[in-house]
Amino acid sequence: MSIELTDMSEYKRKDNPVSQIDIGIWMDLLDFTSDLGIVVCMYIIIFTSKELTKDMPYDDHTMYIIGFFALHMIFFVKYVLQELIEDEPSWVSEDREIVENRVL
Repeated sequence: MSIELTDMSEYKRKDNPVSQIDIGIWMDLLDFTSDLGIVVCMYIIIFTSKELTKDMPYDDHTMYIIGFFALHMIFFVKYVLQELIEDEPSWVSEDREIVENRVL
């Protein structure tokens, strides 16, 4: 048993260190949570606010349609900004390339 343990600790090939590119599935979960938060907040505002309909000449049905379009507009703005703003600064990608060259 001692010989096998020595063999495994001294002669077995070790894994190469690899840097992580992103946070994996957690990014999808965070994105889903932010989308769910937008929906919940919008519908809380629509269904519980008396201030929205106080001075408006619209009935409840029209206000729900306006809220529905406002919700989709918020989603649209979110996704447009998500595409326009870079996820990582340039110095992070440069540092990643330097680390990969060091590992190689």
